[in-house]
This record gives sequence, C-alpha cells and structure tokens, in this order.
Amino acid sequence: MNEQYLKLAIVGQVGAGKTTLIKTLSQIDPLQTEAKASQDIGKEFTTVGIDYGRINLEEDLAVGLYGVPGQSRFSFIWDTVSKGLWGLVFLVKYDPQAHYEELKEFLAFFLTKDKNVACLVGLTHSENIDQKNLIKAFDTLQSLMSSHKMNVPVFPVDPRSKDSSRLILNTINTLGVREA
Repeated sequence: MNEQYLKLAIVGQVGAGKTTLIKTLSQIDPLQTEAKASQDIGKEFTTVGIDYGRINLEEDLAVGLYGVPGQSRFSFIWDTVSKGLWGLVFLVKYDPQAHYEELKEFLAFFLTKDKNVACLVGLTHSENIDQKNLIKAFDTLQSLMSSHKMNVPVFPVDPRSKDSSRLILNTINTLGVREA
C-alpha cells in the first residue's frame, strides 16, 4: 500500500501558537527548534528552525506539520517550507490595536508561491474577548485577505485545545485538493 503524504505549513507572528498547534496535533514526538530569544520579542523562547510533527488523517494519508519562525530574518526557512504545500495555516495573535502587518508580510511571501493552496486564518489568544471586538478582528482579517484576492475561512482557534486544533486540520482537509 502506498501512503500519500501531504505538507501543511503553519505560519504566523511570534507567539501566535505555531509550536503549540504542532504539539497538540502531532501523533509523533514533534521536532521543536526553540531557542532562547536573542532579541526582545515578548517571550523567552522562540522557534529558530522548522518545527515538525506528523498526523495520519486516514490509514494511507499522512500530513506533515511544518511550523516556521515568525521573524522575517528567517525567511530563508519560509522559502524551504513553501514548496509543494497542500495547505497553509496563518495563525494571527489577537491584538485590539493590530493592523496585522505581519500577516501582510506572510501573505505577500507565501501567496506568491501558490495562490491555489488551501488556506485559512486562525485567530489565537481570543478566548476572552467580547463579541464586538471578535467581530471587528474577523472583519479586519477578512478585509485583509480580500485585498489579496483570497476568500478563506477566518475563525478563533486555541492551539492548546485538541478539538480546536482538529477543526483547523479538518477545514484544510475539506478545502485541500489532493493530487492523484
């Protein structure tokens, strides 16, 4: 039996939950490349390479989970991961004052590679915000995606939660196109 292997990139700003999402979803012990931050980025440790996990969606269908650093100085890693994608998850950390500049940078980089890749936006750190601010954040993110001619799902996600994380995977699986 031949196993089909798909590649899912998880990108986003520092602290958005990429490493946590991979840890939550992976059926293997994930490879993590976190190191002590050399700059003030708002947290002690940060991803400096490719975080990797793997999950089987079906008996003969596996998905590699690739998390990349959130800083643009690591864009050479983004380039490596961006090739041959089946799916792309943009994690965005909720901030009531945000204009989501980092997301614009990720969109510009990753969507020049393949506009047909299945993608979505997960809004993290949004568990305790009120409905009005949640809707405002969704509208801002949808508008940003529309400006890149992308109509993709945007929804809240808690990367620590297995159910919430599986929703991301199931949504990408629904949107994704598999090669024969």
